[in-house]
Amino acid sequence: MNTPATLRLARSSLRAHRRRFLGTFAAVLLGVAFLTGTLVMGDTLRASFDSMFTGATRGTDAVVRSATTVTAAGEAQGTRGPVDDDGRALPVRPGGLELAVQLRDLAVETGLPPG
Repeated sequence: MNTPATLRLARSSLRAHRRRFLGTFAAVLLGVAFLTGTLVMGDTLRASFDSMFTGATRGTDAVVRSATTVTAAGEAQGTRGPVDDDGRALPVRPGGLELAVQLRDLAVETGLPPG
């Protein structure tokens, strides 16, 4: 393809359809600006909530939670399984939750570390 001829054709098309070009340019510019603003706001909110909850739980040694998982007001969506000291979920076996509670209680009574 002949490059100078292509550039000449593009320039003449832009001159002939100036309003169309400016409208397209403005639409793309606004779209990019809104998308960038949305992504920046989402990251800012996420960082704010992370730092807020990190500060609220600083110095917490133990977290007590219900066995029922609540996802919305008034709705229970199942039961939570046991977690280890790092908060990772432990495999659930029949009677395993009761055994984990008994072992933890025994460790507290004897002064040994749980686990």
